[in-house]
Amino acid sequence: MLDLYQRFSLREKTLFIGFIWFVLLFWGSGGLGRFSQTLGGIGDSRKALQGQHEILTREAGIDADLEAQRSKFDSSSTYNSGQLFARVQAMAEGRASSIDKKQEDVQEGGIFNLHTVRITFRDQPIGSLLRFDQALQDEPYISLETASIDADTKKPEQLDATFIITSFELKQP
Repeated sequence: MLDLYQRFSLREKTLFIGFIWFVLLFWGSGGLGRFSQTLGGIGDSRKALQGQHEILTREAGIDADLEAQRSKFDSSSTYNSGQLFARVQAMAEGRASSIDKKQEDVQEGGIFNLHTVRITFRDQPIGSLLRFDQALQDEPYISLETASIDADTKKPEQLDATFIITSFELKQP
């Protein structure tokens, strides 16, 4: 190889050395890029680990706060899915001639379950819907998520309403 290099003219030697430097610089910049990516990944991992360590060191305080908040709620007063529908149906009796249980949804959680019930009223006066809404507001563990009210085109005093009602069921510790 050295003998071949010695036979090159000055111009060929310069081009050959330039080509070798170009390849080395290209290879080195790629290696440097991978090295900087690795350092960035290590830095991100270090930040994530520090965050996890901070959460783990505060775990006892978080658990104590959770128990303090949990003690504020009476789990026997919260409603499961069937109890929620029965309670809402009892509040709606006498106020609605037609109640349809269209949808019932349960979202499972570690500490509580979230229950959602959709109730539809047909051809009701506004006073009946307002009394039902007031009855919902008087319940501590039941909340109105959304309400949709539409007037009948033939009888504007008769309203169709859809209430989406949510409640949570606190799980026993």
